[in-house]
Formats: sequence, C-alpha cells, structure tokens
Amino acid sequence: MLKGEDDRVLAEAHPRGIEIQQRLPDARVLTDPQSISRLSADEAEWAPVGEALAVVRATTREQVIDAVRLAAELGLPIVSRGAGTGLSGGANATDG
Repeated sequence: MLKGEDDRVLAEAHPRGIEIQQRLPDARVLTDPQSISRLSADEAEWAPVGEALAVVRATTREQVIDAVRLAAELGLPIVSRGAGTGLSGGANATDG
C-alpha cells in the first residue's frame, strides 16, 4: 500500500485520522491492514483479538509519550507490544 493510500485509510477509519497522521510522523504509523493484522495478536490462539486502528512503531521515549498523549486525547485504547511471543493474549489488539 502506498503512503498516500495509508493516509486515506486512516482518515476514513477515524474521524480524526488526518490529525493522527499529522501529529505522529508518518514513518511511525502503520495503517495497512496486513501490518495491523500481523501485529495484532500474540501466540495465545484462544484469546480474542480486536481490530486496531493503527500501529505506532515508537523508538524513543518522546515518541511513546506523544502517542500516549494523542490516544488519550482521542479516547483511543493502547495495547503495548514486545515481541508478541506471549501466551496470555496480553499483546492482542482491542477495537479502536
């Protein structure tokens, strides 16, 4: 998916999608369905998996702070994720 298409997908998926793209640098925000699906669950096949709006690939403390602040302002859930090898469903996405 091209970056322009990614922007459109997020804009259509959330009323403030354009703002999300503007406030978080493009390189850190994944919105294509394949990436989201691949990163939405850990190894707990029995645990429910929601549909995430986007994936933020933060690499610094400041990027994490920015993402958490924005999610709080927009009322969006956050699920933290490590390697996704857990067996309890803790890294599974929730809707939003």
